[in-house]
This record gives sequence, C-alpha cells and structure tokens, in this order.
Amino acid sequence: MTIIILPLGAVGILALAILFLMGRHVYQIRRIPLQEQEREQLALEHAQQMEVERLELIRERQAHDLQLAGQRHTLELRMEWERHQLDKHLALTRISADQKGHYPYMVHPEQGYQALPNVNMRQLAAARQDEDTEDTGRAIPSLVRYEDVKASIPQGHALVGISERGLETREDSIRALVWVVGGSGVGKTNSVSLRVDDDYERGHRFLGIDPHAFKSDSLTNALRGYASRFLLPLAQRLEDINQVLDTFLIEFERRKAGGAWQYPITLVVDEVGSMVSDIDKEEPLESDVSRKLKTVARICGQESRGFQMVGIFISQDAAGLSWLRKRALMVLAHQVMMWSERILVCNNNTTIAREMDTWPIGRTLAYGMAFSSGPIVVQQPIFRSRIVEANIPNLADNPFTPGRTIVNAVNSVETPSQAAPLRLVNDTESEGLDAQKEKDTSSVGNDVRGIIVRMHRAGDSLKKISDTVGLNGRKYPLFMAVCNELGMKKEKEA
Repeated sequence: MTIIILPLGAVGILALAILFLMGRHVYQIRRIPLQEQEREQLALEHAQQMEVERLELIRERQAHDLQLAGQRHTLELRMEWERHQLDKHLALTRISADQKGHYPYMVHPEQGYQALPNVNMRQLAAARQDEDTEDTGRAIPSLVRYEDVKASIPQGHALVGISERGLETREDSIRALVWVVGGSGVGKTNSVSLRVDDDYERGHRFLGIDPHAFKSDSLTNALRGYASRFLLPLAQRLEDINQVLDTFLIEFERRKAGGAWQYPITLVVDEVGSMVSDIDKEEPLESDVSRKLKTVARICGQESRGFQMVGIFISQDAAGLSWLRKRALMVLAHQVMMWSERILVCNNNTTIAREMDTWPIGRTLAYGMAFSSGPIVVQQPIFRSRIVEANIPNLADNPFTPGRTIVNAVNSVETPSQAAPLRLVNDTESEGLDAQKEKDTSSVGNDVRGIIVRMHRAGDSLKKISDTVGLNGRKYPLFMAVCNELGMKKEKEA
C-alpha cells in the first residue's frame, strides 16, 4: 500500500478551504429565511409610510377645499348684501345710473355708503375718472351745511362726516356710543347738536348732564330746542346727575328684563372727564357718579343697542378716559393743543396728530370699534339750531322754562364767520317768512325736488310720490310744503 504524504501546509490550506465553503453554504441556507422576513418587514413599513403620506395629502386637500368654499361663501354673501343694499337704496331714491351703470351712491361692505352730495352724472363721471387716475389731490371741504347733506344720508345709516371722497356714513349701530372729544372752540357742540337733532327726528327722548350749564356756550343752551323731549331737566348739580344716571340704568334693566317701551332714549353727557378723573374718592356721591358713568358707557357700547338706549359722551381731554375710548363705537376727535393729548385722541396716530395744527373748526378724526377699515378724517357739517321756545334766566333751576321765542346758535364761539350761508329759511327770498315758520323745507335737496316734479308731470298721485321719495308718514307735512313751493295743486293727491 502506497501512502501519499502531502506537505502540511498544503493539507491545511485545503482543509480550511473545504471548511470555509461548507460554512458559507450552511450560512446561506440559514440566512435565506431571515432575508425574506426583513424584506417583508421593510415592505410593510414602506407601505405604512406611503399610506400615512396619502392620508396627509387627502387631509391637506380637504382643508384647502374647505377654506376655498368658506371664502367663496363669504364672498357670495357679501356680494348679495351689496346688491340688496344698493337695490334697496336705489328703490328709495329712484336715482338712475349713467351710461356706464354708475350711481352717485357707492356701497362698501366695511365702509358703508359713500355719497357725492348734489352731484350730477357728469360730475360723477369726472369724479370716477379722478379715482381711476389715482388723483389724490382732492381736499376735504372746510365748510359744509348740514341741511345740504341731510337728505343724502341713506336710510338706516348715521352721519360720520364729509371726507375727500364725499359723504361718509355708517350703519345706525355706531350711534350706540359716540365719544366727542376736543378742545374749547373747535366744534364739539356743533358735532353733538346735529346728532341730537338726528335722534330728535327719529323720535328719541333725552336725558342730559351738563355740569357747566351756566356758560353762555354750554350744551344746555345748544339743546334748548329739544326741551319737550327731555325726560328730566339737564342735570348740573351732582345730586341731579346721579338721578339722571339712575333713571337711565333703571330703565335699561327694566327693558332688559322684558319690559315694553315706546321710544328710544339718548343720554348726552358733557364734561365726562371732570366727573370721572377729578373727583374726591372720599366723597361717596362723586364716587358713585364716576362708577355709574363707566357702567353706562359699558352698557351703551355692549348691550343697550338692542334696547334702543344710546349715549353721547363729550370731553375736552382724553387723559384718564381709555375706558371710554375702548367702548366707543365712534370717536369724533377734534383738535386739541397739547401733544400728549393729541396722541391720545388720535389713538397714537402721530401723522394725523401733526396735521391738527392746520385743522379748521369742525375737522375730526373718526374711528372706533365700528371702523374696521381704519380711521378717516372728516369735516363735520355746520348745524344751526332750531327755533325754540325758551327763557334765558334761571338756567340753573330749570334750563327749559317755557317763555319767549329765541333763535339760538349752536355756539357763537364754535361757529366760524364763514358760515354765513347757513339759513333757517329757504334760499328763495320771495318765499314768505310765515310759511317758512310753519315748515322749513331746506332739508329737501334738489335731487328729491326733481324727482317730485318729474313724477307729478307723469301724472302720479301725491301719495305715490311721497312714498317714492321717502317723505311719507310723519314727514308728509314736509312733503306738502315742498309741493306748495313747487306750485303743485292738492287735487292730484287723490
């Protein structure tokens, strides 16, 4: 037998090679199931990740579609509201459009009605061309008569003032709480008086507070023409002021509890700053009046609109009245002298505060909770008081004692000498004074008179004409006075 003996090195290498190949084969056999499990696990995780991403995309698409649907719905509602308000207003005024379909009244969802008073269609087209060319050179008029713009205020809206764009109004809700602030002799009493006159024509009853009733240019003197509508005499003494505030608060609680009422109520408060800031806290009555004034302001600004109880607050300064500025739906800030006060009344608008140096009497910055589009600078129309029955003496005891007839200017200090065009009678000099005393028709503008004449020539009855121009109901005597001036006979009334 022959034995082949290989070198030890070669045998070892061969044995290692055989063992390596056998081990690798065994490892691969055992690794195959593990690789299959890993692949399945990776595939499962990948599928789960893809599903999560798909669901996330679906959620984002649904959120985007929902947002677009909400925006589309809001836009449709706003357009429908604009169309409804415009149709309603045009139905009342019967004002036709020009060839391009433009009207002299423009409706904006946030800014309300903007009217160009006493403007014909050619002037309107020129105004629109100015807007299209972005001509910002138009200035705010410094003298406007209230009687010239009164008839142009849309129904259901309240006056803000005259801006460079024309007549600025807002919805009636801004009347719930109005704060008129400014220095002496800048037109505050005028601004208050024309709004009191507006409330008077709406059938309001009044409560008033005037600690400075003894002054010749006091609020008491300016409001003499409305004596018959005051539930209590204007309060001057602290005890009477407290009684007026109690009357307002008790009546509000009664209405809030479900009690019926016959008329709206307007509370007019002058010198509110001195009654809240300059008080002796150890004096119980002064503290009570201060607390009740803040309560009334909160109620007017938040709750009383649904109960037809509104407030007009007046002050010469703004320091210490942040509680009032926060609640007011409309602030009418007139000119003040001190820079620190300007910053407050202008609500930290330094640009407008600097412009106050050149403001004419009656120029105001209007802002508040109802001005979502931002503050606007406007001119307040000049207002002349009504002819009233009043007696000058004994103002402190009873500011509204019946007596002889006087003509009372709003405020001789605040009314500029340039206001000569103001009138209590019609411009036509040939009209009899006695007829004007019976009914002042100067508030009826030329546009309304033109509609009356055209409808009368078309053969329409006076009743139909009065309904069309909105001079029906309690305004029908005014309508008949206008008809008499226009030479229209009464037989057409049937």
